[in-house]
Amino acid sequence: MSIIELAHQYNQFQSDFGAGVPLDFNSFIEGAFSVDFQKIANGQSLVSMRNELHNQLIQVKDIAGRWTIEPTKIIPSADNKECTIRYFIDTEKVGKFDVLAVLSSSNGRYIDQINEIYYQI
Repeated sequence: MSIIELAHQYNQFQSDFGAGVPLDFNSFIEGAFSVDFQKIANGQSLVSMRNELHNQLIQVKDIAGRWTIEPTKIIPSADNKECTIRYFIDTEKVGKFDVLAVLSSSNGRYIDQINEIYYQI
């Protein structure tokens, strides 16, 4: 799978989760993220293992409410191991954010890390 396909899957996953689409998110997480997946936002570690991601997203949803994702750019690296993605996330309770994230995959099957920077618009 290409890094661009992983980026599209990630954006769709975020969108479905934020919209409250009734899916088995734990199964998706196990199939899309490596066991030692890490998520970093604005320099802080949010998740250090794949099994922490679902709870982290639930916490965000409790604070922000439902959200929508508007992808704007997906730029793959030449080696297909990283991809820069830019998107807007519009939340029900805390407003709209501009996000720039680097998604990494060492094998093209699983997302190993997401390192994002975001700011409120």
